Amino acid sequence: MGRTVAARARRQGGAISVEQLRALGVDHDQLHRLTTSGWLIRVHRGVYRVGALDFEGVLFAAALAMGPDAAVSHLSATHVHGLLRTNRPAPVDVTAPTTRRPRDGISPHRAKLHPYDVTTRRGLRLTTVSRTLLDIAADVREPLLQAAVDEARVLRRLHRRSIEETIARATGHHGIGALRRAVARHDRGRGIPIGALERRAIAFLREYDFPPYLRNYAVEAGGERFTLDVVWPEQRVALEFDGRTYHDTDPAFAADRRRSRRLAAIGWHVVRGTWVDLDERPAELAADVWALLL
Repeated sequence: MGRTVAARARRQGGAISVEQLRALGVDHDQLHRLTTSGWLIRVHRGVYRVGALDFEGVLFAAALAMGPDAAVSHLSATHVHGLLRTNRPAPVDVTAPTTRRPRDGISPHRAKLHPYDVTTRRGLRLTTVSRTLLDIAADVREPLLQAAVDEARVLRRLHRRSIEETIARATGHHGIGALRRAVARHDRGRGIPIGALERRAIAFLREYDFPPYLRNYAVEAGGERFTLDVVWPEQRVALEFDGRTYHDTDPAFAADRRRSRRLAAIGWHVVRGTWVDLDERPAELAADVWALLL
């Protein structure tokens, strides 16, 4: 029986609940002997560990302590999903449908989660990416929320439809407005005609009084011919404007990076600007280009 219990605990990072022990045939007397001997060590009320808990075991122990309908959530879930690279939060955030008292190492949240807002990872119940982003949107500052949203997009786990469906199931949630603003930032530039981007880029070049430049300039590198948006040939500096409509695909992403790499190999500096750069931080973009021209 000890091997069976240990095997179950290993699958949960070292944690196991009383209910699981009973399901494995451990009765009250046996449980008493295992805890008295130190083979089982109490972590939370109704939850024990076999040996040391790893990070996943800490999460399992917290979720098991909060009941079968509980799920790891908020900042703790962002780390499981790989959305944030800050220090792992303690205590563990856990959402349950009924009010629970705070326990050492656990930060309880009350909400009745829809089945579509919960997923599992190696048996651990946790909120989905969309629900996790919605929950932290109500609690964290904008830069941290934006960092999580940005990482979700990099991981290809930022889905507008899923987010809107999650919001629809969480009427009145305090994070709705902040999450919509953070996600909308990724839609900026999508669907904008190339002509509109070019006009905005030309206005930018005039506004920051750049020296004379050439447009749609062809450069040969390793036998290939690349056409660049804006160039200053003498300084070998190029400014490329990337719109989401034409550059937000895997082939375009790879081609843009390959072109920049090949041009760098023959001494060209390629600065890539986006609609967000033109809209939010034009002075920063201008300073970077000017630094290369001087």
